[in-house]
Amino acid sequence: MLKRAFNQTMAGYWMYRVLGAVVPLIPPSIGYAVFGWIGARFFDWFVDAREPLRDNLRHVMPNAAQDERDRAAKQILRNHLKNYYDFFRSMRLTKADIAKIVQVNGFENLENALARGKGVIFVTAHFGNLDIVGQTFAIRGYKVTTPAEHVKPEILYQRIVATRAAKGLTIIPVDGPLLSLVRALKKNEIVGLASDLDVTKSGIVVPFFDAPARLPDGHVHLALRTGAALLPAFSLRMPDNTFCAFAEPAVELRNTGNSAADVRAGVEQVARVMEKWIGKHPEQWVMFHRIWELEV
Repeated sequence: MLKRAFNQTMAGYWMYRVLGAVVPLIPPSIGYAVFGWIGARFFDWFVDAREPLRDNLRHVMPNAAQDERDRAAKQILRNHLKNYYDFFRSMRLTKADIAKIVQVNGFENLENALARGKGVIFVTAHFGNLDIVGQTFAIRGYKVTTPAEHVKPEILYQRIVATRAAKGLTIIPVDGPLLSLVRALKKNEIVGLASDLDVTKSGIVVPFFDAPARLPDGHVHLALRTGAALLPAFSLRMPDNTFCAFAEPAVELRNTGNSAADVRAGVEQVARVMEKWIGKHPEQWVMFHRIWELEV
């Protein structure tokens, strides 16, 4: 897949430079069609792309026929490749362009959460397009900090960070010190975290679509530690390749003094919200890791 091709080598860096120069020149009517077609072909070409999707969708769509799940998997791959097109295209999008293609619902929930004065943790799944939708909050004047995978070589990572930060996002490496997240919350800013993939393998096992899955718990730990509001947020790619983003009301965490129990309860609360969104829109869940494959 493209992400694997970019990672680890200088060849990936030069591929990034070439795509960064060429892709923004492709008009959307052609770009979305071409990248969407390539994504659908990935289902046939790459077992490593197809089978994790099939495995995840068996949990998300347990009553669906295999051909229905495969159609959803192909649409995920189409959306995934379209996300790459959007990422490179974003280099030349203005703030006004981004505002036109992203509609945000639930700003009142965000404002209510910020009114508490202790910052907001946006929790989301790998849904829609975080590169485009995340920018829409930054261009509206909100301070947003989010971790990102620290790909290699370093020159490639710095290029990716520069692209994502161009409209005002603050990007930090996921494998580095996370003190900047605490500092952002203390300044009543926004932190964005994914709640569907346990990158560090330090999360906890909870029921997810009626089966045990290891999910991250850092977002709940951080909210309980800082008092920040925990706000689920999701975005959908629409048929015309614009986006609708939704900020839900804050999850009300309990703080009984029993840290382990409170964290578990918070992770399960967020999991229930993810189930709602992923269950309704499985074709939007761009997740290529086997979520229910627990390591012993």
